[in-house]
Amino acid sequence: MQTANRLFRGQTGLVLLEIDPNKVRAEIKYENCEGGEENFPHIYGRLNADSVVRVIAFEAGADGSFAMPSG
Repeated sequence: MQTANRLFRGQTGLVLLEIDPNKVRAEIKYENCEGGEENFPHIYGRLNADSVVRVIAFEAGADGSFAMPSG
């Protein structure tokens, strides 16, 4: 959520994509680009649509910040 709140705070109309990494054809690298402790997946290339298993509405709260949706 840190990235969403830093880069997209207050924006509307965003979605989260749940992706099956076993279906992604492009290279996936797990890396830390911002100096923290946790590695995150980055897709290098085009995301093939059949790897997306769910699209989730991702709207900011009243204060403009994002939280992970439940369920």
